[in-house]
Amino acid sequence: MHNSKPINIVIVAICLFVFGLLSIPIGVIALAFVPLASEASKELANAYLILIFGIADLVAAYGLWTRQQWARSFTLLVLALSILLTPLFVEDDTSKLEIDALIVGCVLNAAMMLLIWNKKVGDWLRT
Repeated sequence: MHNSKPINIVIVAICLFVFGLLSIPIGVIALAFVPLASEASKELANAYLILIFGIADLVAAYGLWTRQQWARSFTLLVLALSILLTPLFVEDDTSKLEIDALIVGCVLNAAMMLLIWNKKVGDWLRT
């Protein structure tokens, strides 16, 4: 296999970069506006999760783009955790639009996992 980036890497790295760039300000803004009262603890946890996943997305994008050996495993872990933790963002007053957005996010994360799971991607990152 030659040294040019596989299209799978390009797609996933760009998506993760964009998601990270969007998530970090959203997480920071959410943290700034969530009251620290105990009844807001779920909202506070969600704001921290958004911020943490935004940072993790940027780290994963960097690792994939710069061909780090740890990048594939880290990306798969971040995407899997993101899918598994999605139900935490659903509350009694969550709108249908928000639920639809969460479902789309899960589908995109699953699609990125499939793109990264490819053996050729793993081989490219190891060489």
